[in-house]
Amino acid sequence: MNSSIFFERAFRLINLYNSKTKQPRTYSTGHTLYSAEVHTIEIIGSREGITATELSKILCVTKGAVSQTVSKLTEKDLVTKRLDHSGKILLCLTESGVCVCEEHHRLHENMLSRLSELTAELSPEAIELFSKITDALEDELEKI
Repeated sequence: MNSSIFFERAFRLINLYNSKTKQPRTYSTGHTLYSAEVHTIEIIGSREGITATELSKILCVTKGAVSQTVSKLTEKDLVTKRLDHSGKILLCLTESGVCVCEEHHRLHENMLSRLSELTAELSPEAIELFSKITDALEDELEKI
């Protein structure tokens, strides 16, 4: 495969990812969520009792953006807030939030399983080369 075709495919993949993350997905709980919402749920689920400030640092977004997303998730009964002994507001998942988190985790596991099967066929040198290519692509995208 020549480099022109490789980069066409890479940018097609980026465009597909961008379009998919802009479309909401309906989960088995009946909740329709955007990518930012479900990834917020995923982080809260993996760090039960996280604060909004900690969440904003992990997501690399403003506290205001976290506040808006958490408010939407609270209204949808997916996230709850509770005070700890020092008065900090801690974020936790509701039962429905846990279900969404687990379903999203299964989607990732299925994707990673398929990719792991393919990468198992690669030599360490091929994996290192792929890593260098993706690092260079990331560097170039940062410049845009």
